[in-house]
Amino acid sequence: MSPVFVNGLVCEDPKLAKREDFFFAGLDEPGNMSNPLGSMVTPVAAGQLRARTPLAFPWPA
Repeated sequence: MSPVFVNGLVCEDPKLAKREDFFFAGLDEPGNMSNPLGSMVTPVAAGQLRARTPLAFPWPA
């Protein structure tokens, strides 16, 4: 089986994925929303997650 790449990183076997692999600290903390749109986006890059499975990245790579 050839490796699958997401954002240039080799993915692990999805069968070995654990829920801890998909944790990202800080999403529960409110951000500064004092802008004209009243919203804030928290960017998360592939390298910030422990998981390297296609299951972790539902968006197109």
